[in-house]
Amino acid sequence: MDVLDRITDWIQSVHPAWWLLLLGVGVLLAALSGSKAPVIKTRDGGKSPGGRRVLWRFVSGAHLDGQTRTDAGWWSRGRHDLTTAKKAPRWAYLPRGVRSLIRWAVLTVLVLFLLGYLLGSTTALVLAWITVGAVALTVAALAPRRISRIRHYRRHVLPVHKALRKLVGHEEDTQPGDWISIPRHYSRSGAVIRLDLPGAFPDTPQLRQGINNAVTNNLGLRLHELEIAYEVTAQHPHVKFTSVDAADRYLRAVDNETTNTTDSTNNRDAM
Repeated sequence: MDVLDRITDWIQSVHPAWWLLLLGVGVLLAALSGSKAPVIKTRDGGKSPGGRRVLWRFVSGAHLDGQTRTDAGWWSRGRHDLTTAKKAPRWAYLPRGVRSLIRWAVLTVLVLFLLGYLLGSTTALVLAWITVGAVALTVAALAPRRISRIRHYRRHVLPVHKALRKLVGHEEDTQPGDWISIPRHYSRSGAVIRLDLPGAFPDTPQLRQGINNAVTNNLGLRLHELEIAYEVTAQHPHVKFTSVDAADRYLRAVDNETTNTTDSTNNRDAM
């Protein structure tokens, strides 16, 4: 009886909030592991119990329905919209690891605040505010980079998209990130600007000249500063503009100037 009395005293001494929390966890685990678990469609069109899958997707940063919306990796941002309607949300472009960290941070803060207010735990509240502060500092530290990326997109990527999307033959709903890759420091030696072309690209000299002019005019570059390579017969047609180093730029500029001078002289002699 002494043991039963101790167990009874211990049960009575536990705060009711702990029992509510334990009950909630039990209900959640039962829902996720039971035969009545929610059913979701898998990528191959079949159906399978989705409770454990949904839990794993939540904690690992995947989309809860299991569908792939962009080509985002664990720690790399997505560039291409893989949805049929081409309307992937911004959340889908975040790396999967970042999405996971955001979910864990929100969940941690909620649990700590819940424990702090229900149990009167000062430690839990302090930890919750520390977590909020850490998240705020992280956002503040990443904000300049995000702003720089947005500015680069609006000043360089979007103008090239507007100038060339229709010209090269891409569909109207094609997004800039689906076919344009312009590094932020595109004028540095070795930097590569890439434009993915449609499969039915009508390759003509006039069209190539239009693409070259649109890229150089919108990015403030000159043709002698770039090495241009069209790969229209490849499996994925594309064109690359590689920024050359200072010495090559000088030689190309001199060569162009010499060529222009020679052409002018020949024209005068012909007259």
